[in-house]
Amino acid sequence: MQTQCLARAKLMHFKKLDCYMLKVAFNVRELDDRGHYKFPTQKHCAFVSGHIPRQTLKEELPRVLAQARALLRTDNIEVV
Repeated sequence: MQTQCLARAKLMHFKKLDCYMLKVAFNVRELDDRGHYKFPTQKHCAFVSGHIPRQTLKEELPRVLAQARALLRTDNIEVV
């Protein structure tokens, strides 16, 4: 049986566009001085969603997470 690596997801907010974006990356372990995880740049992430409007975030976030789980073939995603 193969163990799955932990993928961490970060929800980013864009104030000018009033929308969010979900970034998912593997092997995110380092913390910065404020205690937040250091994520790689967008092109080095395993999954990056499109822009999710703030008004529909509650409805869209479960769908986007399910899409990331299917694409990355893992159920081990932690939102930080």
